[in-house]
Amino acid sequence: METKKLSKSLTDNRFGGWGWSMIFYTMILYFFYAAITTDGMNLIPSAFAEAHGWDANTLLSVATPAGLIGLVGGFVFGRLVIKTKPKNMSAVTLIITGILYALLGMVPSVALYTIDLMLICFFASGFGTAACPAFIANWFPTKKGIALGWATMGVIFVDIIWTPAVTGAIQRWDVSVPLDILAVIFVIVAVIGILFVKNTPEEAGAYQDNEPCSAEMVERTLKQIKQYKSPWTFKKLLSTKVVWI
Repeated sequence: METKKLSKSLTDNRFGGWGWSMIFYTMILYFFYAAITTDGMNLIPSAFAEAHGWDANTLLSVATPAGLIGLVGGFVFGRLVIKTKPKNMSAVTLIITGILYALLGMVPSVALYTIDLMLICFFASGFGTAACPAFIANWFPTKKGIALGWATMGVIFVDIIWTPAVTGAIQRWDVSVPLDILAVIFVIVAVIGILFVKNTPEEAGAYQDNEPCSAEMVERTLKQIKQYKSPWTFKKLLSTKVVWI
């Protein structure tokens, strides 16, 4: 009977108002991250090649080192999020990514384009691969599978919203205009995050998994989270073949 109740709770979509707001916020972050590191890598190079007369293949090839820098960023921010908390990390990295996007529209050379794109991928990993999982783990410790399923739906909307919108904007204006617009959107979302997002349900007066429990249980769970030591060290991750696939 207890097993049946537990199984049902793990697939229960009743996350509550605060829970759904956090899922929606992480969904937006995943949307931004996927757009920057996938579709953006295909749309932006061709637009810059046409606008500046640069070689399109050279610009497209920048995606590989930029992606590797983003991987490094994932490791770095994965360590930092424990100390800085996901709310601060998502806001700061969103703002920096927005600034870098605005600067990208003004780069005068391929070299600066390459550096800027690498930095974008590095800082985007802060909200995309570090803050999002931390939010989900904090809010939904036993329902993180289904919560993450909802949150990662943001990736699906990239082709539906981002690609046609950015493509249309590039065709209508200079390539720098849509980049400036995106930069402003990143900053706006960051400010919203600073004002309304909570690191844990306790900060919002809510419950983990939207399941009321005793104060003793909450304290015990928080203590277990703080004392947990992952067996995956930085060195061990780098020596694992799956990381490099």
